[in-house]
Amino acid sequence: MLEQTESDDKTDNDDTAISKMDKHFSAYSQSYAKDIRLSPHQTTMQNDKLLVIGSFTNGAKVPINTVEIEAELFKDGKFVYECSDYIGMTIKPGQSENYMIKCGCNKGDTPAFDEVKVKVNKALAY
Repeated sequence: MLEQTESDDKTDNDDTAISKMDKHFSAYSQSYAKDIRLSPHQTTMQNDKLLVIGSFTNGAKVPINTVEIEAELFKDGKFVYECSDYIGMTIKPGQSENYMIKCGCNKGDTPAFDEVKVKVNKALAY
């Protein structure tokens, strides 16, 4: 018959605590980006800045707290620039939210482009 020592018992408790922590923090690392549905976007120039304006819907089964949306600019099929923005608020399942990405900080620093592709990089629930 094996005896359980105090050291073994402590290790079991440590493993259980670590397992609980892993489950808790996995919500921070799981991305729901694939569950965010983007609507068609529009682009406009304002004071030498490109504005990419659109909306998205939370298609996940959980509330989303942070969404990162990225706009990639292309010229003649070649990537030339990117910009992104975060939406930091709780978005319930099925709820829609608007976004506006501002590209460019200084006069003339947004390169010439002929296409803008928008994608969701991250969508986190916590």
